[in-house]
Amino acid sequence: MPFLILFIIFIVPCLFMAFFQFSPNMPLFSGEDSFYHTGMAKFILGHGIVQKFPWLYFTHLNQNFVDHQLLFHLLLIPFLKIFGENYGPKIMVMLFFALSFVILYLIFKKKNVWFAGLITVFLLFLMPCDFYFRMAFIRVQSVSLFLMLLAFYLIFQKKYIWLFVISFLFVWLYGGSVFILFVILSYLAGKFLTEEKIDKKIILYGFGGFLAGIIINPYFPKNLIFLFSQVFQTGLGAKGYSGGEWQPYDAWYFVQISFLPLLLFFSGFILSLAKKFKHDGQTISILIFSIFLLILQLKSKRFVEYWPFFGAASGVLLLSKPLRQIYQKNREIFIGGAILFFVLALSYALPQIGRGYRDTKTPIDIKATKEVNDFLQEKSDAGDIVFTDDWDVFPYYFFYNRKNYYIVGLDPEFMNQYDSSLYQEFASISSGEDETNLERIKNDFKAKWVLIGADHPEFETNAINHPDLFTEVFKNEFYRLFRIN
Repeated sequence: MPFLILFIIFIVPCLFMAFFQFSPNMPLFSGEDSFYHTGMAKFILGHGIVQKFPWLYFTHLNQNFVDHQLLFHLLLIPFLKIFGENYGPKIMVMLFFALSFVILYLIFKKKNVWFAGLITVFLLFLMPCDFYFRMAFIRVQSVSLFLMLLAFYLIFQKKYIWLFVISFLFVWLYGGSVFILFVILSYLAGKFLTEEKIDKKIILYGFGGFLAGIIINPYFPKNLIFLFSQVFQTGLGAKGYSGGEWQPYDAWYFVQISFLPLLLFFSGFILSLAKKFKHDGQTISILIFSIFLLILQLKSKRFVEYWPFFGAASGVLLLSKPLRQIYQKNREIFIGGAILFFVLALSYALPQIGRGYRDTKTPIDIKATKEVNDFLQEKSDAGDIVFTDDWDVFPYYFFYNRKNYYIVGLDPEFMNQYDSSLYQEFASISSGEDETNLERIKNDFKAKWVLIGADHPEFETNAINHPDLFTEVFKNEFYRLFRIN
């Protein structure tokens, strides 16, 4: 029976994520970075670990590259080999997404949550639409969510050696590796606030694994500088041009899409305070970690991948004792409230799932993108620099064409740190704002090709208007490719 429950808790989220991954709207991947990560796994498979990254030629990553998600790329490789590049990455994301719910169930069981299996599956349907479609990306979030939950479980079970291993692996997995430290710090804070004895081995093995992951690393010591940059410059200190995911949600929109996780979280929090329920250090540690994630969520949209999950889980743990007491005092009120909540949750969940499904789509025309990159590979020389119309298109071109190099990608801050004046040049030319100084594409950027998408008509017009500088060599419905004279 326990195995059957675990299997159901695993298979339901797995099939749920398959619903998104194999949507007709998503013939390949959703999200720009999915293409980069799959491309990196393919390159590592053929050439080994990357130390320099000339594909982002005018960034500091060119000569000082750190693959801060190395383990994620290594994990992708067997899935690519077995299932192919179209399906392998999707299957891996599905598996780790499902395993996260299995670990959550084990935590609920340890904390004696009523109907732990049913509630775990139920939480799957209470997430915001943005959680669903972002979890469908071929990105590290599904694996890091699993490892953070597993770290909590190992701490609760006092599995010290495994905690060391997970802390070590987390550094190799995720650029935001400090998250594993906040898991440990949340445990310490939970124990301190409940005046329980702190297990010092958790500190030793948890922090020890983190430090070992930093030092025993193919990128040490430059990974230290990169970690600082990732956290404080391209992360918490992200500029407005770094992309929408680093900007905060509109407050009302956030409340609308996160209504049920917010309801669970604050109901548990307020009810526990009002009734003066005493929770143990383990429950409080997950609460503290949820508060930490909520603060990050208010800062940046991208943490919708974590906060709603931990917020809802924390709410369930906090509500466990109060609801048990309500049931013992008045079963009719408890059953009536449970039915009302189920109806409310269902009316909330279906539109959220529907919107997440609609948002989960491949963001490019695959045929047109492959077509122009195939032409470019055939006609260009290895190492030719391609001037593109924006920084965020890099993952698509890297996926299809690693023969050529590009100006900037992944985050514009990498180029801004390398040479801010050069970045301003790139921005003014690629946006179409600069109509007259296009010779800088050749002189300053050493580019031999210009690739422009249909969503940049101003830049396209500027290039066409300078036949002395550019010769059009390829055109399809979405792209125009120019050779620089």
